[in-house]
Amino acid sequence: MQIKAVMMATLLFLLLPAGSVHALRFGEDDTIHFLQDVSLKGANGEALYLGYLTKMYMFGAGLYVTDGGYVLGVKGEGKKFYPMPAGDELVRFQKAGSLPNPLPPYSLGFFDYLFGYSLWIVLVVVIAWTAIQTMRKKKTVAASPPAT
Repeated sequence: MQIKAVMMATLLFLLLPAGSVHALRFGEDDTIHFLQDVSLKGANGEALYLGYLTKMYMFGAGLYVTDGGYVLGVKGEGKKFYPMPAGDELVRFQKAGSLPNPLPPYSLGFFDYLFGYSLWIVLVVVIAWTAIQTMRKKKTVAASPPAT
C-alpha cells in the first residue's frame, strides 16, 4: 500500500505544472528562456530579448524535448518570438551592438529534461512497481505451506 502511495506521489509530481509546463498536455509545447535584453525591435515595434527555445513534445506527459536554438523573444508575450538572424544579418547586428558578440552560451536545464522525458520516467516507475509486486507474490506463494 505504501508503494502505491509513493507511485501516485511520483506521478502527480511529474504532472504538476512547473513554469510553462502544464499537466496532461498533448502536442508540442514551445518555451522561450530569457538570456538578456537587446536593443532590437520587432516588426511591430515591440521590445525584444535574446533567448533560446525549447520544444517539448507531450502525450499526457513529456515524450521528449529538443533545443530550438537562439530566438528573439517578444517582451510580455510568453510564446511569441522571431527566429534568430543568420549569416551576414547576424554579423551586422553584432557589429552594430544590437546583439552580443559572441552570443552567450546556454544549455537545457535539469527541469527541461525532467519534464521533457517525464512520460518515460513514469513508465519506468510503473514497470518497476509491477515487476516488484509480481516477484513478491511469487515469493509469498512459494514460501506458504501447501494447503491440506
